[in-house]
Amino acid sequence: MVQVSEEMLRDLRITTSTVEQHRGGEASSLLGELGVNRNAYAEVSAPLPERVVSLGALDRKRGLNTERIIPTREVQEAENENIDI
Repeated sequence: MVQVSEEMLRDLRITTSTVEQHRGGEASSLLGELGVNRNAYAEVSAPLPERVVSLGALDRKRGLNTERIIPTREVQEAENENIDI
C-alpha cells in the first residue's frame, strides 16, 4: 500500500474518483495502471537514515509465477540472489 499526502497528489497531478455501483453483476474484476512521466525526475528515499538489508522477494515471485504473471526465469534469478545472501 502506498500512502500519498494531498499536497503530493496535487504536485504529481494524480486524481482519484469514487467508485460507482452499476447494475449488471455481483462482482467485477478490473485492472488499473499507474503511468509514470519518464521525462520528469523523482527521488525516493527513506525518511530515516537506514538501509535495506534484504527483501523478501522470492516468495512473492514464486506466487506471481504460480499465477502466470511473471516468467519462471525471474523466479530462478531471485533464487540465485538468495543463495548469495
